[in-house]
Amino acid sequence: MKLKHLASVIDGRVTFKHKDRFLEDAKRYEGKAIEVTMKEYQPNRSNPLNQYYWGVVIKLLSEYTGFNKDDTHELMKGLYLRTKKEVNGKLYDTVKSTTKINNKQMIIYIEKIKQFAAEELQVYIPDPHESIN
Repeated sequence: MKLKHLASVIDGRVTFKHKDRFLEDAKRYEGKAIEVTMKEYQPNRSNPLNQYYWGVVIKLLSEYTGFNKDDTHELMKGLYLRTKKEVNGKLYDTVKSTTKINNKQMIIYIEKIKQFAAEELQVYIPDPHESIN
């Protein structure tokens, strides 16, 4: 089982956000060797941003193109989340998952989609807090 705990490092000391929970989880491994991995914390995408993406951006493009939402999502990822991975010295095209990008990256991705929609499809996608009448 993989357990995650948030912490910060200050002056070389680790301080856990929820120390009591960490200590409770640590008891599960009493007397056992454990592996500890550290990486910089990046928060997941926010729910409002995710709702805007699926409920406005993808919905409007889906309605315009006639594609279902999943196909529209895959099309947009293919256009704007392409990356390359190296395997044995050879580069391969891959597509990032939106679940693996943070809020800042998601906002940039959505802005690219909105620009594409406006320029290529003449479809206006409103901003998150813009009312549509």
